[in-house]
Amino acid sequence: MTSDIHDLLPRYGFPKGLLPNNVKSYTLSDDGDFTVDLISSCYVKFSDQLVFYGKNIAGKLSYGSVKDVHGIQAKEAFLWLPITAMESDPSSATVVFSVGFVSKTLPASMFENVPSCSRKLNLQDS
Repeated sequence: MTSDIHDLLPRYGFPKGLLPNNVKSYTLSDDGDFTVDLISSCYVKFSDQLVFYGKNIAGKLSYGSVKDVHGIQAKEAFLWLPITAMESDPSSATVVFSVGFVSKTLPASMFENVPSCSRKLNLQDS
């Protein structure tokens, strides 16, 4: 098993910056079930997209797909909505994030670098 989950993500077709820099540990089972434990919950700003990471993140990982995601929320307008799935499309260099029945496609280049985690929501960014 790779010691850093950021190095593992590209093996599954995802950019390494989907998770913040404060990962404490992770587990990945043979069937793709995973858990990621962060040192603390935090906020990350990707371009104009604000994302909240809970202290514990879980889901099911397979090549190009993360399903049954728990622990990540994205801010849309005035609402915090849970991200439930992610799909990577290397041919178009995009990542599709699903929030319930709605999806948002973002360029994979937004997630090339591992982002720094902020423990506080910066009010001018909201």
